[in-house]
Amino acid sequence: MTMEFFTNGYALLVGVGADMPVTVKDAQALYGVLVDPSLAAYPNGNVTLLTEKEANRENILNALDQLVLTAQNNPEATVSIYFSGHGGFRRESGEYFLVPYGYDRTNHATTSISGQEFTEKINAIQSQKLILWLDCCHAGGMLEKTLGETFVKSPPPPDIMATLSTGSGRVVVASSKKDQVSYVGEPYSIFTACLLDALKGKANTNPNDDYVRICEVLAYLFREVPERAKPKLQNPIAPQIEDLSDNFPLCYYPRKIISDGVVKTPPLDPRDIQVQKDRLDSRYQELNVLTRHVNSLRMANYNTDSETKKIDLENAINQKEEQIKNIEEEIKKIKKSLEEK
Repeated sequence: MTMEFFTNGYALLVGVGADMPVTVKDAQALYGVLVDPSLAAYPNGNVTLLTEKEANRENILNALDQLVLTAQNNPEATVSIYFSGHGGFRRESGEYFLVPYGYDRTNHATTSISGQEFTEKINAIQSQKLILWLDCCHAGGMLEKTLGETFVKSPPPPDIMATLSTGSGRVVVASSKKDQVSYVGEPYSIFTACLLDALKGKANTNPNDDYVRICEVLAYLFREVPERAKPKLQNPIAPQIEDLSDNFPLCYYPRKIISDGVVKTPPLDPRDIQVQKDRLDSRYQELNVLTRHVNSLRMANYNTDSETKKIDLENAINQKEEQIKNIEEEIKKIKKSLEEK
């Protein structure tokens, strides 16, 4: 049996731990998905995992510097940077920052990572496909008690949100809005649990695509995280997502196991099969609606004497028929996929 790897995929995964042990589980689980040859299929050497004591300021900054060199040597690199831990804000200085392992409020400058510093490191990574995932468990009362410093619920540093949102292939995704909390689930945080499912293929809209792609993952997170957080409010954000001109792949779709020259898809569990069936039902409903719409347009075209209106109606009919054709093709692929399970 041979494996095909997503060789241009690189990742830095940080799970700080300390008073938030779930952040370690988050990062470890993400690492497991990325390096699994039957899932995302990143080469082991392309993924750096920093948790607990290893997730200190020095190691995080050094790992970011290494990604700068990686992007210089591989212009096709897809770079993911994931941080699960606390985000902080100092009222007295107006400074946003990330809290690495070993943070010491009496030595703030050399044990924290300021928003400006972190942004400069990220911007130095000259990759056209860069995603920053921030699952920041907001500070609030917990940090006030454990660190003895003045904190508030802190969104990701605004420098990061503004700067990375300007490139068509550079995206920053925060686990919640500015005025919300990122909630912990079991065994992972809600945001990361949804991200894991998305990278395992649940976000895919085309079951025959070889890749898990950025737009599908974001759409899945925007839909799924608020559902799992109910009745509490948690909405991921990714500013200016409409500027993403390239729906680039993040990793392989989980079916890249090759045995005797034949690609074999790992079996879906019952929940995945139900997702496919639900998608099939949805496509049939869309097909019925479009078919009725086309019939109405044809009737209107038959009844009008206006040449201008006829042209407009014919253009609309052609457009709807093209959509019908695409949906019919997708239905065939979904049905084939289900037959193979």
